[in-house]
Amino acid sequence: MPQATTPFSDPVFEAILTRIESGESVLSICRDPDMPHHSNFYRWLRDKEGLVDRYRLAREIQAEILFAEILEIADESASDWLAATAPDKPPKANTEHIQRAKLRIDTRKWLVAKLAPKKYGERVALEHDLSDSVANLLAALERGKARAANRSEPKA
Repeated sequence: MPQATTPFSDPVFEAILTRIESGESVLSICRDPDMPHHSNFYRWLRDKEGLVDRYRLAREIQAEILFAEILEIADESASDWLAATAPDKPPKANTEHIQRAKLRIDTRKWLVAKLAPKKYGERVALEHDLSDSVANLLAALERGKARAANRSEPKA
């Protein structure tokens, strides 16, 4: 169903950016009844000069917040153990909580890498032995010269 166009409002736009910075998605923010539909938000970005830069900064801040959350989740260990069921039994690892924490960390790592790829993205190391390539190129040139010389010699 098409959404009615909402006129631009700087205070509303700023409120959305603040919530983005704290880690919320545009979609979840725009589900609130007092917020514009997400299509209006993206229309504002497209049509109004300077908004994209403000949005980009909010996303960079969001990446920093998510990075801090990764550390908090990794350091929180209070729920990693289940109480012993009997006095003579040791506590058991709460594998469900541990796996959930791992999923939360991995999801945030992925998001942070996408939001700030230069800072948090995977570094791809390209290793290339240029001397080998130059040697191969020179050898190919010599083979080409030899073939050209053989073709240009008169046939007897």
